[in-house]
Amino acid sequence: MPPRYAQSWALFADWCAAAGRSALPADPATVLTFLQACPAAVPTQRRRVVAIDHHHVAAGQAPPGDDDDVRAAVGRPPGEPPWVAPDRAGVDAALRTLPSHGFTRGLFGRRDRALLVLAAVAGLPYRTIAGSTAADLHHEPGTGTVAVAIGRRRRVIVPVENALLCPACALTRWAETHAVLTRQIATRALAAHLRAVAPVTDTDDHHCRRPVSFAVGPVPLFPPIDQWGHVAFPQTPLSPHAVSRQTRTLLAGDVSEHRDVPVVTVEEQSVPPTAPEPAAPTYGRAERDEAWNRRRADLHRLSGVADELDEVERRAAELNRRVEELLGQLL
Repeated sequence: MPPRYAQSWALFADWCAAAGRSALPADPATVLTFLQACPAAVPTQRRRVVAIDHHHVAAGQAPPGDDDDVRAAVGRPPGEPPWVAPDRAGVDAALRTLPSHGFTRGLFGRRDRALLVLAAVAGLPYRTIAGSTAADLHHEPGTGTVAVAIGRRRRVIVPVENALLCPACALTRWAETHAVLTRQIATRALAAHLRAVAPVTDTDDHHCRRPVSFAVGPVPLFPPIDQWGHVAFPQTPLSPHAVSRQTRTLLAGDVSEHRDVPVVTVEEQSVPPTAPEPAAPTYGRAERDEAWNRRRADLHRLSGVADELDEVERRAAELNRRVEELLGQLL
């Protein structure tokens, strides 16, 4: 733990021990009671909450400071603005236009359909969507429903009659493609998968009522994809800004055209390789999980930087005010 958080965490841990409450994990009610029992200036209370959140994230627990009541108690705005349901006609128009087959157009089309469903149909915040993983989707092939559980947020996506406009089908198609992208990594396998499927029509059988294989582990559900259909390894999630921008673009009716990109195999090359390519390094599940956990911990270590900068700005403003007062007295 960074030294600047140690004192705040020690105070919270001591208070919890005296009050008979759990410090790790701590629920939002415990943090609120602690803030009331140990009053201090707002910047100090914010530092305390940042320290508590930092300790929880390092231990793999949900940070209680994300709760809207805790945020309000330290003068922060709610975590996400209230959701306003978009015009469903705009959603349906985008779903009709976005492709589900071909490479790379089917890759981007399937991803964008799933993004649109989670943002516009399920109403999940952009930050929540950006942080989602394959493990957050739970599919019931019998009913076709897809339950989405991300942190405290729960949504159930149900099928509609039209297979082309079915939000549950949009999620299961992307989950299927995402599993290929994650497990096989090779672009050739991904291209073969997307070129083997037929275009979706209004009268197709529902994809959401078939068994679908999902990727396993803390793999980002929406990694960045370049124009050639390549995904970096290890995968990283799209930023909330990128999710927001893409969703708004789709709802505005601006659906980008993606071309068909040929994937050249070794057999198709005119000149055979003179020497065998060295084998690519392989990564086991333990190494992948360790890399993801390390990256998430690094990102959360930076979560308090904005608060520290706010405190620096506040102190600088206070010093400027005092200097002006002293100059006024001298003059």
